[in-house]
This record gives sequence, structure tokens and C-alpha cells, in this order.
Amino acid sequence: MDKARLTYREKLLDPRWQRMRLRVFVRDRWSCVACGATSRTLHVHHLSYQAGKDPWESSPDTLATLCRLCHRLVSPAAMAKLLAERGAKAEELDTAAIEVEEAILEWVNRRRTFVEAAARAPAVNERGFVSSCPNWRELRPRAGKVWTPDEDASLLLEFDAGLPLDEIALLRGRGVFGVAVRLFKLGRKLPDQDSA
Repeated sequence: MDKARLTYREKLLDPRWQRMRLRVFVRDRWSCVACGATSRTLHVHHLSYQAGKDPWESSPDTLATLCRLCHRLVSPAAMAKLLAERGAKAEELDTAAIEVEEAILEWVNRRRTFVEAAARAPAVNERGFVSSCPNWRELRPRAGKVWTPDEDASLLLEFDAGLPLDEIALLRGRGVFGVAVRLFKLGRKLPDQDSA
């Protein structure tokens, strides 16, 4: 089927979008960034769209995990349907939508601040050496500890979703080398490995 003829709904079924969705869910720890819900159906919300780009071509920085309700509150197309379903007044839904949008903005600002701080701040350890990894003990609290079966399952899920090793290491609280070694032990071939 021709890419240009796919509807937006069909594009959302594309495996490339499904991989991107999974990456965003993992990054956001499977919870709504607006209300923190983990028990509702989760959606990936585009903070902005770029003309001519398919959904999976979006930068992960322009995507956020929202629960179904929060997503419907900030999506104009879904707002009318939500209004009819809930029987709520438009003003009530508008107020709720503003709260969700403010929470999303707060989340975006927190992420930006964290990324900027991590990029600028070299950490000095107790011996007076500057570490190449700022606050490495805080970023790697599980370094050197035994891997649990739950961690192995999460690791494989994140790796199979296409997350980069450094991002997986950050999520797992371990070093990149430790993650690479564990993946090898679990039978996964790393992308930069040569065929033997």
C-alpha cells in the first residue's frame, strides 16, 4: 500500500509507530505524565506535529504518555465526544483540560531542566576526581547488584523496543557496559556486534 494513501489511523498501526509508542511508555515509566495514572489505558500524545512527517518520525522529545482521559481532554476532536459521554458542562471540561495542559508543560520543563543539568554538571567524587558521568552513584544505584527476573524481563522489553543502551542503563540504574553484558548473557545480539 502506498504510504501517501494510508490514513492516519492506519499509520498508527504501523510497526514503526508501535516501537516508538513502546519507547515513550518505557521512558515515562508506564504512567500518565499529567495525572500519574497507571491503571487507565495509556496513549502517546504529540506535543507538536511537523507537516509531512509520519507519526513514527517524531522526536521522542515531542511525545508524552497520557492516560485516555487526559488525552481526550487535550485533544479537540475527542473533547466533544467526552462532553456528550460525561454529561459535564463545557466549563468543567475546559478547566480539567487546562489542568492537564499545565501538568504537561510542567513535565516538559522538568525533563528539559534534568537533561540540561546532566549535560553541564561534571561531578567530583570523594577523591577529588571529576567523573565523566555526573552523579554516577545516583544514576547507577543498581550497578554491581544481581539482576532479578523482573529486571531481565524489563531489560529485554526495552531492548526489543529499540531503546538505546544508554537510555536503558539510565532506566535500569546500571552502567551501559553492565547492560550490554547482561543482554549478551540473555542471548541478545547488540546492534554493533559483528556476525561471527
